[in-house]
Amino acid sequence: MDSTHNTLSTISNGSNQLARAQLTILYNQGTQYQIERTLAPDEQMALDFGKLIHNRVPDKNGNTLPPDLTWGTYRLLDLNDNPTGSLYEGKVIVDKTYGHASYNCVICCGPNNPWMVYNPVILTVNGSLNQGVQAMNTCSQRLATVTVDFPTWWTDNTSIATASNKQINGVAPGTTNHNAQSINMYWGPKEDSGGGDCPLIQEEPFAGTEVNPTVTFSGTPVVPLGGTAPITATVTPTSNVSTISLTLTTTSGGGSAVFSNGKTSMNITSTTVLLLTGVQASSVPNNIVLAASNGSGVLASTNLTVAATGGAIPTNFRQVDAYDAGNGDLHFDYRWDSSSGNLADLQYCVVAEYVTYPDGRNPWPLPSPPFPPDTFPNPTNIGVFATLGKAGDDHQLVPFTTFIKPYSNSTFTARQNYQFACTYYDSGNFHTMMGPNFIVRTVSQYPNGTWEFTVTKSGAIATINPLP
Repeated sequence: MDSTHNTLSTISNGSNQLARAQLTILYNQGTQYQIERTLAPDEQMALDFGKLIHNRVPDKNGNTLPPDLTWGTYRLLDLNDNPTGSLYEGKVIVDKTYGHASYNCVICCGPNNPWMVYNPVILTVNGSLNQGVQAMNTCSQRLATVTVDFPTWWTDNTSIATASNKQINGVAPGTTNHNAQSINMYWGPKEDSGGGDCPLIQEEPFAGTEVNPTVTFSGTPVVPLGGTAPITATVTPTSNVSTISLTLTTTSGGGSAVFSNGKTSMNITSTTVLLLTGVQASSVPNNIVLAASNGSGVLASTNLTVAATGGAIPTNFRQVDAYDAGNGDLHFDYRWDSSSGNLADLQYCVVAEYVTYPDGRNPWPLPSPPFPPDTFPNPTNIGVFATLGKAGDDHQLVPFTTFIKPYSNSTFTARQNYQFACTYYDSGNFHTMMGPNFIVRTVSQYPNGTWEFTVTKSGAIATINPLP
């Protein structure tokens, strides 16, 4: 820069987000002079390179440009790594040697060749996963997450999977693709625009989607040696026709069990009550694994022990119902069977819940306000005679049900196991049939200012909405 030469530059934020512009002047074999400024949407920053030099304007690090500087290059970055390429530059080079002449130069750069983060997405029926989109930013040469620039999502077959924004949802077993479309923006390599506008296009990356059936096992932790025990493999959806392989594998030590076909493997397609026979006693507890799998991998598994029980034991513990019973009460119904096939043989057994709370205080006080001033025994251990074959469980607030103002966002989680004990098995010690289940109670505020209470467990929910 001298009395006849100068460069004027305007940097603009063309996005709808804040941009942190960093302009770096490179001179004298790599010496740097840096200016940083936060630009609001549509805000501009004007630079007169001649004044920066001659007025000795310090940069963000206190450095100044040499007064005799006449040549150099510069680089422009958005430090917020805005994937849309938010910064735009307009430049005028003034040369007064033979009159006045000006030259305009704009560089196009932005993300290029976007791809899906997960490919394929593997889901279960009623399961979901948040997908993402990434690309290399040709402005910064850095990896950028550009999911926010893809507002439109869809799948090729909505009977198998659906897409809601970036969330991919499993509907039924099968395979399909999911797709996304970007906003109209510049996608491409760093290049000179030739003084014109940067070309805007909409990219449409896609990825595979595989949806598998879900399998859950009921609670049968012990199979009597030389006897049988039922366990239910519940398959969702009921319309599933794909083959699910079941296997019984001893993972350590000795012990074995077989299915009713006398083998350690069998196939199912729908919900089935399995009959397991204990062949050899387990040398260590829980060393036999019952697993369900398909071509995608293991869908579900549970651990078993084969043991001499001295009598019938509770088996096939399962949830049969769950619903909102009102006033913040989440109700469940459970059933179980006897390994002998006769519930009356369980006369010396009990089935119980065992619940613990976030710390060791006993009784455990609910955080009040906003919760009612209740306390729970910690642990809570409530049982019924196993001969009943069924029990209900209510997750409610007792004895007080009135929430205390001022309301505030608050939550706590209890950990629950369902267990059995028989006087003639393992010295009467309790054994878990189902769990841990997590009981989550929450008070939260909606954007409109109202408050809600929720209690959730095992995918079921009860609410009080709004709180009075």
